[in-house]
Amino acid sequence: ASCVQQLHPSLDLSLVRSLEGSRSMCQGVEECPRVSRRVSLKTGQRTMPECLGPLTPEGAEVVAVLLTTALAAWLAECCAMPGGVLLWGVRLWTLLTAAYVASSYRMWRQYFSSRKSRWEVGCPSFGRAPKAGMRPRSEWECTCPVSGRSARRVLDMDHVYLSFTDFLWGKLFVTLPFIVSYLIGGVYQTGFLRMLLHGWLERGGLLSAPTPRDPHRTFAELALETTCSLFLGKPVPSADGRSVEADMEVPEAARTTPEGDVEFGTFAAVVDVQNRVLVKATWNDEPLAASDAVLILMICDFTQVHPWIHAFANWAVSTQHSNPWFRRMSVVSVVYNNMGHKGMGEWIDALHASGMTRAKGDVMPHLLSRMPQHPPAHVNIRELMPYSEYVSFIVRVREFFKSEYVKYSSEFHGVDPEALFLLTVLHSTEHLQYYQAVPSSRDIFHTSPERVTDADLCRKWWPAIEGSPVVHFDPSMRAAKHPLFRDTYEFAAQINKRMADAMQCCIIR
Repeated sequence: ASCVQQLHPSLDLSLVRSLEGSRSMCQGVEECPRVSRRVSLKTGQRTMPECLGPLTPEGAEVVAVLLTTALAAWLAECCAMPGGVLLWGVRLWTLLTAAYVASSYRMWRQYFSSRKSRWEVGCPSFGRAPKAGMRPRSEWECTCPVSGRSARRVLDMDHVYLSFTDFLWGKLFVTLPFIVSYLIGGVYQTGFLRMLLHGWLERGGLLSAPTPRDPHRTFAELALETTCSLFLGKPVPSADGRSVEADMEVPEAARTTPEGDVEFGTFAAVVDVQNRVLVKATWNDEPLAASDAVLILMICDFTQVHPWIHAFANWAVSTQHSNPWFRRMSVVSVVYNNMGHKGMGEWIDALHASGMTRAKGDVMPHLLSRMPQHPPAHVNIRELMPYSEYVSFIVRVREFFKSEYVKYSSEFHGVDPEALFLLTVLHSTEHLQYYQAVPSSRDIFHTSPERVTDADLCRKWWPAIEGSPVVHFDPSMRAAKHPLFRDTYEFAAQINKRMADAMQCCIIR
């Protein structure tokens, strides 16, 4: 154990003792101490596969796609009319496929090849999941362009290893559907291209802009009906009984400058939770317009609160699980975490290079640097249940989910039940709630000229909330291939069917 601690100074020796005979840890160590099975079940080491097959179902689908492409190319060359449209169409398809595979391999080499699996020491989600409780910046452990510290993160949303075949499967069957949805629209949003078209037509006077919703109402919906409710304090009735107000304070909140840089400060607000309206909002004690407060709260959720869910979800994935369905859900979640962490930053880089946004290329690393801050303790969130349909739903479903998990815990070695709830129920329903709170990109606008980049970024993010609505497998909890998730769906549907129908077994939004 002392040898291992020298190699990994930040590793708690209690985690080493949970490794019952792991060869990778026993090199140079005469004897590995042992602990109870109950403790060892809660570490990432328990996700180690007993036997790795030569080809996973995902790998088989990748091979099928590549072989089909190669066969089509061969048949076209042999049978198609020389110079015909079919021949050149197949050639173009083959060329695009080869380029996409090569690009995916370069991304895998850059982002995944040197990672560790959850069962390997050094993986950030190897040990137990951290608990809630905000930390001051001086205690953050991260590679952060703001603080300048370079220690390993505690919360990191994008770190689990995938083989190249699994990653390529995700790029083909998860990433491509997301790109199509983002560009042309889906069930809840109009798509990035249509947003651009509407903007051009409005600026040219060919299309009148619709009236946006009252930002005071929009802010209250975001504060009460998404995970931003974590920052709301105790509701206090007014003396006249006409309102019930709750304070909100977000330390180290972020916003962008007109030049595209990032600045941090204390964001505070007062929300009338009974009448569902914003009372006032401030940034470092300076008053904010309601529309500008909406933008800052959206940035807070997009780059701080919601990434916490993605980070905790890593403690719920098992990419070599014996259940092929749960393994697929884990692979999808890892792929999506990479898309959100690296892919969105690359997209903003591309938009900045093309002059389509003022945000600078390094804006995403700065905004995501607050991930090690950790979410605030929120044991009193039940006090918001009378005022928030979402909080009431989440609290009740969470109690049921955790009680049901006990029945099947032996089937989810190394999977943290709280993290699994966040990955499935909380994450997917919040995406649905966002389109309820902000149903149109028209509701995203600024009042102060200083907030122009904030509004621009939020509009670029808004189409991405829907995720991949059309894939060749069903990730919904309603159609889950495990009773834990099906029973949870049936319970949740009795409370709120709209939210229950949105619950998914992986991160695919």
